[in-house]
Amino acid sequence: TLLVSFVVTFQKDRFDISLPSTATVANLKERLATLTNVPKENQKLMFKGISMVFSLILTIVGMLKDNVTIAEAGIKAN
Repeated sequence: TLLVSFVVTFQKDRFDISLPSTATVANLKERLATLTNVPKENQKLMFKGISMVFSLILTIVGMLKDNVTIAEAGIKAN
């Protein structure tokens, strides 16, 4: 399984994250909850480097739902 590594910024903190490409958005939110103490239901994921139009399309078609894999959501290594 391919590992996807990327940096998450929360407030002024940066977290290096590595997850398998088959991990779901829910898995990512669970990892972030442990790192940031923000419950997954209160998280809003935003992606730097994805155009606003593409990000809006992803949101409209529901690509960022919890059962979508990291690869399906288009999250790639930095």
